[in-house]
Amino acid sequence: MAKAPRQFLQHLERLLHREHPLPPLIWFFLANAGVCVLLSFSILLFGLDSQLAMHNLYLHHVWLGVMVSSLFGTLILLLSSRLIVRVILDARLVDENSGTKEHQLQLILVRQSEQAGIVPPQLAVYHSDDLNAFAIGHSNFSAMIVISRGLLDHLSLDELSAVIGHEITHIANGDMLALSIMQGVLNLFVHLPARLAGIIFDQWLLNKPAPGPVSLVVSILLHLFIGGLTAMLVMWFSRHREFRADAGGAMLAGQAEMLAALRSLYAGEQKNRIPSPLSIYGMTGQLFESRILRFFRSHPSLAERIDALRSHRVQETG
Repeated sequence: MAKAPRQFLQHLERLLHREHPLPPLIWFFLANAGVCVLLSFSILLFGLDSQLAMHNLYLHHVWLGVMVSSLFGTLILLLSSRLIVRVILDARLVDENSGTKEHQLQLILVRQSEQAGIVPPQLAVYHSDDLNAFAIGHSNFSAMIVISRGLLDHLSLDELSAVIGHEITHIANGDMLALSIMQGVLNLFVHLPARLAGIIFDQWLLNKPAPGPVSLVVSILLHLFIGGLTAMLVMWFSRHREFRADAGGAMLAGQAEMLAALRSLYAGEQKNRIPSPLSIYGMTGQLFESRILRFFRSHPSLAERIDALRSHRVQETG
């Protein structure tokens, strides 16, 4: 059972790294079609179709609900990143009016993008003392790397080149799209089971023909419980990708530079305090430092990342 998540990730990586990868829209419809088939088979297998019919719900309603709810969830994840950058963070693109360090970083970004085989993403800077950088965008052709002013001032150019390499690896690996599709599909496994459980509870246990307040409470509780489980799965996937991005950053900028960047971030991590709801885009907050909530963190600790990168170097030289 422990090998199953790793095998899933390896299969996903092979699909994302094809020479001619499928467009994001095709990935979206394939994922939803698979969920529709799985849900339809499960409903028929457990005889839930008759229960749904009593409430004027049929399989084509389930399919339509799958597409609408998944589309909504995926679009929110893809579009909210731009909203955060433009409205909340007030980030500005690096241009001819930017400083020397920003221009040097832009040249590094273009060079590393060519090494990674992607279209150079846009580079934006937002004013904050936090030490932070993240990538947004739904494809390799419409991506953006955003860094904080605090990170720009705190790290050397060599260390910043490693950070850029880390984010370019995220873009080249399709991590943003994979996370968005994964979250959108998993949303279906939250909404539909919770709704079905409410209907079954009223029909079988309370003998009520229509959903009532009790079924609403049951549905809300299941939304919270199953939603928490799916959130842990998404965050586990995100943490796994961070180790891969660190290794990619070391390949693009150098092992010593990547380790130096992680050490500098580790030394100044107490200054890195961005509200926790932004964590899915690579931003961390004090809430996520709690051991109790470590399974909901999008990033491994910096100490874990440093140790993993060291181990990676030992394995390569051994």
